[in-house]
Amino acid sequence: MTRSTSLFLGALVFSACAVSLAGTATAQDAKISQEEYRQHCAACHGLEGRGDGPIGQMLKTPAPNLAMIAQRNGGTYPVEKIHDIIEGSSVVAAHGTRDMPLWGDRYRRDAKPQTPDQSDVAGQQAQQRILSLVYYLGTLQ
Repeated sequence: MTRSTSLFLGALVFSACAVSLAGTATAQDAKISQEEYRQHCAACHGLEGRGDGPIGQMLKTPAPNLAMIAQRNGGTYPVEKIHDIIEGSSVVAAHGTRDMPLWGDRYRRDAKPQTPDQSDVAGQQAQQRILSLVYYLGTLQ
């Protein structure tokens, strides 16, 4: 198993546990996740994820209600699918291509480091941000 595969599988297990055990997350973890969402998603998806953000109403394709992800998926929150959408390996047309992604390198695990000694840091930070959003969206369900 490659290192990236094992990291990804570990992240999925962590996300699934975090979503299912949302009540045990620390208040600080929840606040960080909420702030990540507020700063980078709420303009389109709205503060409560209902697709009613100020920019979301002006888009050619309206922003979806993220609080209904599980409902649209037969009652199950699809952790891996949400991870892949945020990370960019599953393309959402409204988000644009990864050549010119909506969020820049913020959620790219393969982001280029600013300096050679940061080779893994940029990817780890991006993965933490992704997991934070996966967790937060799970709390909206």
